[in-house]
Amino acid sequence: MKWMMLAGVSLAVMACSSPDEMSEGIGDAATNASVAAQGADDAGEGLAIAEGGERTIEIDKEALTFTYSWPAQAQAIEGLSAELEKRAEADKAEYSAYAENAKADADRGDYTFMQHSYSAGWEVAADLPGYLSLGGGRSTYTGGAHGNSDYDSLVWDREAGKALSPVELFTSPEAIDQAVREPYCTALKEERSKRLGPEIVLNLGVYDGCPPLSELALVLMSKDGATFDTMELIAAPYVAGAYAEGAYIISLPVTDAVRAAAKPEHKDAFAAE
Repeated sequence: MKWMMLAGVSLAVMACSSPDEMSEGIGDAATNASVAAQGADDAGEGLAIAEGGERTIEIDKEALTFTYSWPAQAQAIEGLSAELEKRAEADKAEYSAYAENAKADADRGDYTFMQHSYSAGWEVAADLPGYLSLGGGRSTYTGGAHGNSDYDSLVWDREAGKALSPVELFTSPEAIDQAVREPYCTALKEERSKRLGPEIVLNLGVYDGCPPLSELALVLMSKDGATFDTMELIAAPYVAGAYAEGAYIISLPVTDAVRAAAKPEHKDAFAAE
């Protein structure tokens, strides 16, 4: 797994057409956008950067720096680019308002305001004949000791012409949770032991459980470019461990149990064992 820096927080690059060959990644998309924006006269309402078919929305104000980007494959799909544009604008409005209010409070209270930041990026996890799967990472800082990061995912159904949560490709959230629960929890425990040591894992306290799928980002990936054959389940900081432990990213193969949990109209998109 390749790691990138996004807004000062390490984010896993979880997306590419092959899990074995990582693309430049989410962090690079944000970094490239930032470099391209340097020297721009308009640092106010937002700078839209399009290079190589990619799309980046960026603002740099006293209260907030904001970057939101997605790859060329997503920009080329009208409905998907519109969906991502809508999400970006909603986040920009929300975080701009929050940052401006925080700065106004600091000015009134005569204390130092720390500039807020927001960086988000999407990358291709699988580009299949019927689907485009994206994985996303987001890093935010709103004052305090450190920032926060979280993860997201979506699948564009080319035939239906709409964006889906990966879970929507299955008969129910419970069905896919049950299909991955045992291998996921086993792999998570093994990863905890590697990071912390088996003795510490025995006494983890609040983080000694196995988080449900509803608390994870499920990214559908492909090695062969024909079917979804790999999944990544990503637990952001504080979900499966303390902040200092970072994100827990568990890669699992698509099994017959996973394929059986898929809705009939999506079953052929998943590899058979």
